[in-house]
Amino acid sequence: MVEDGSRAGFYLAAIGGYVNLIAMAGLIVRIILIALESLELESPDYFTYFVHIGAMLYIGILGVWMLAAAYKMRYSHSLYSGAKTSLILGILSLNIFAIFGGIFGLNDFKSLAVDLARERITSDDLKLNPNF
Repeated sequence: MVEDGSRAGFYLAAIGGYVNLIAMAGLIVRIILIALESLELESPDYFTYFVHIGAMLYIGILGVWMLAAAYKMRYSHSLYSGAKTSLILGILSLNIFAIFGGIFGLNDFKSLAVDLARERITSDDLKLNPNF
C-alpha cells in the first residue's frame, strides 16, 4: 500500500487521524445527550452545548487533516510536507500517534535524502582534478 514513502509514519498518522474521528463521534453522542437533557430543564446551559460543538468541530477538522497528511506520507515526493503537517497537527491535538507518525516520516525523509545524495555523488566526483 505504501509506495516509496514512510510506512511507519503513514500508519501511525492514519491511526492518529482515525482516533480523532472516533473522539469526534463520541462528542457527537455527548452533544445529543446534552440536547436531550436540556429539553427537560427550564433554563438549559447553552454554553456547555456550544463548547462541545466547537470541540467536536476542532477535533474533527484536525482528524480529517491528519488523514490527508498521512496519505501524503505514502510517496517520497510529498513525504516531507506530510510528515511536517502530521507533526504539527499532532501537537495541536495532543495526539501521540500523529506526533510519532510525523517523527518517523521526517526520519525516513532524512534517510531518503542521504541515499539520494549518495547516489548522485560517485567516487569519480570525489577524485581531485589534476589540472586544478
